[in-house]
This record gives sequence, C-alpha cells and structure tokens, in this order.
Amino acid sequence: MKKNRRASITAFFKGDDAIEMHAAAPEFPEKSGNDEDGRKLSRGGRNNSEGNVAEWPVEFNLEGLDDWEELNSISNANGDCVTHTHFLSKSKLRVFCGTWNMHAKKPQDDLRLWIPLNKYHIVAVGTEECVNSIAKSVVFTSKKQWEDLLKETLGEEYVLVSSHSLTAIHNIVFVHESVIPLLSNIQSDAVATGLGNQLGNKGGVGIAFSIGRTSFAFVNCHFDAHQQNTEKRNGNFHRINQELKLYPSQNPLITPGSSSSPPSNAVTGLASLDGLGKTTATRFSTVSSNSPPVGLLGKKQAISECFDRVFWFGDLNYRINGTRRMVDLLLLHNKYEVLRFNDQLQIEMTKGHVFSHFQEGPLHFRPTYKFDKHSNVYDSSSKQRIPSWTDRVLYLSNEKANDIEILSYRSQMSFQTSDHRPVGATFQVNFKWRFGATEDNSTEFSRVLARGYRANQAKSEVCTVQ
Repeated sequence: MKKNRRASITAFFKGDDAIEMHAAAPEFPEKSGNDEDGRKLSRGGRNNSEGNVAEWPVEFNLEGLDDWEELNSISNANGDCVTHTHFLSKSKLRVFCGTWNMHAKKPQDDLRLWIPLNKYHIVAVGTEECVNSIAKSVVFTSKKQWEDLLKETLGEEYVLVSSHSLTAIHNIVFVHESVIPLLSNIQSDAVATGLGNQLGNKGGVGIAFSIGRTSFAFVNCHFDAHQQNTEKRNGNFHRINQELKLYPSQNPLITPGSSSSPPSNAVTGLASLDGLGKTTATRFSTVSSNSPPVGLLGKKQAISECFDRVFWFGDLNYRINGTRRMVDLLLLHNKYEVLRFNDQLQIEMTKGHVFSHFQEGPLHFRPTYKFDKHSNVYDSSSKQRIPSWTDRVLYLSNEKANDIEILSYRSQMSFQTSDHRPVGATFQVNFKWRFGATEDNSTEFSRVLARGYRANQAKSEVCTVQ
C-alpha cells in the first residue's frame, strides 16, 4: 500500500468528478435511501424502525401524567420520510462521530459493529468513564489500551491526529491517510466542570484542526448527572464552549501561537515544509472563569461561534421528563414522538437556553441509558432511573446550514458491557480547498506527519487549575 500512496493522494484530491480511490481508501455505499441499519431517516417525527408505529401527537407533555389510557385515546400528527444520497466529490468528506459511556468496562464486542470500516475520512470517538472508573482515572490516566484497540480496529490506513483525556473523559480523532496533505493547525484542550470547576470527573475535551480552508472542532463531554440538574447541564455546556482554548487559524498555512510548548514527542521540522505546524493547548488552564477565550483578532469567541464545523457529543446526561411507569409504557408501545417532546435537551434547545443553532439527527433509537448489567432491561434497581437519551451527537455549520448533511444516527444495542449504549452519527461535510499547496510538498508533509502521529501521541490530565 505504501508504494501507491502518492497515486492515492493524487486520485483523492485532484479528481474533477466523483472520485475513485484505490482499495485502501474509504469505500462508500451505493446510493440508498436508508441509513446503515437499513432504517430510513425521517424529517422530525415518525419512527419506522421499530415496527409499525401508531400515529401519535408529538406535543404532549408527560409531566404529572401516569395514566396510559389518557395517552392511548389521542391520535398522531403525520410525519414523512426523506432519503439521503451517498456520494463523494472532491469537496466533501465523510465523518463519523461516536460517543460511549463505557462504565469503566473493557469492550467485549467487535467495534466494527459500531464504527463500520473503510467508510469515513474522519473518525472521532468520545468516551466517558473510559478504561477506568472516574476515581481510578485520577491515578491511572493512560488510555493507551483503548487507543490501541481503536487503532487496530481502523487499520493502518487511518492516522491518529490527536488524543486527549481529562480524568475518565477521552477524545480521539483519526483521519484517513489521504486527508493528511490538507491537515493543519492541530490543537487540543480540556475544561473541567467538576467540583469547584477544577476536578475532571465532569467536563469537556476538544480537538480542533483545519482541512484545507475549513476549520473543524470535535468536543466530547460528560455533563452533570441526575434528573433534576438540567440547569447545571446547561451551565456545563456554556463553560466548556467559552473556555476551551482552541482557535481556528485565519490562514490555514499559519498556525496560531499557543501559551504552552509542544509536548516532547510532537512532530518537529514540519514548518519548513509548507508553513504547517502542530501546536497543543493541552495544559493546566491559568485563565479565570471570568476570562473567556480570545480569538486571533482579540474578540471573545466561543467554540460554537468561531469554527466552521463543530461536532459536539458525549454523555450529556439530559433526561426525559415524566415518571418511570409512564416512560416504560410509552417505550412498550413505541411512542417515541411523545418521549422526544419531553426530552430535556430538546426542550432546552427550543427555549434557546443551550446549543444555540446546533442540530441533531432524529432520535429513532431507544433511550441509551440506564441498563442492567449485560442486559437490555432498563434499570431494575431500587432507584428505577427513567430511561433517557443521555448520549448524543450534535452538529453545527457556521457557514451554510447544508454544509453538514447527517446520513445516519443510531445506537448499538448489542453492546451490553456498560449501562449506556454507544451512539454513532455519520455526516457528509463540505470543505474548502487550500490554495497554494503542491503535490510535492503535500506528499512529503503527509509522509513526515504520519510517521510522527504513529508514534502514539497523547495527552492526559486530571484537572484544570483556575
């Protein structure tokens, strides 16, 4: 495969029409109206993936209700299906974003069931309670075992861009090797929102870079738990969004400065190739909570405001309002529309309290939390936690809204080692080319960069100090 590398890069980036790549490059499915589970994505309403679903009203508040007969007497608003065309052109990328609260348990399933191989140019995987428990992760910070498993699953065609952990919260991004010539301005940072806004038992980890002239940010997070803590979760989002020290370059050929030195194992000698370099913002924060990030022009900029494409995922911990009995009955009868209407995250987004301008795919899968051990039975303990969509993937384009098209959004119910189920979303994303790059310097850069990343760069931290 190595000897075909130049040819593959040329084919991938120089074609005028839909691009045909050599065997090692990502493979794309034929045009289809279905997502990867064979289920059609729908616009806003009806779930056709769980069998025949009776028509139900979406706008029906569950709070204070515990009577199935009341709900069963009401008919549904109509919904219609839309299909998505799967194709690739020279200005489009295929992206996978996944999140999984692992409950400090080692996976026993084939990760390819969750992350299908050879389909994506960018693979971003966020995990919470990764490898070890939150308490144990304070001492044992390494996530190498998990990172190695992901590398083995994806194969040699994928290159580690950045890996960063905050206690038990972990974020890692890979790209297909053919994308490397357009990659620049790689950064990562973490913000703690745990005890005193310093401990990393809760918080967010961000990884950012540019592809061509388009900036990307991938943020994985673990928000406050418990049914009643909606406002705390909203606060977690705003703190992470404001305080992550990640900056899009005004010129992708120039990497902005950093307040810290690159790690000792960072790639060196890259700037001489074509002005590209790798920086890291992975450090103990010295910025107070009253001093939000400042952009390159001296303006206050949140992550959601300054990056062209933002993907935000994780155990957001938003719950479904209602009683356990009521939610169980709705699940039994596949009444997802009513559950979605009572989902705390959708309620808060509608009110404009959180994730302003972000979008999410349709929730056509069962709530991903909380399950009994090695079972698809929801919490049978004395706590009787309400099943909820705690694990989410959201996205935002700060240019044209259709620059990000969601292709699928699903959970992997067969993974039963954790009390959460992993969630994955796939996207087709437009990007802008970088002008001035040549095949020669891009090929040389890709070779040097890949060699450096395969040395297993990673960053871990336990807390952030204000």
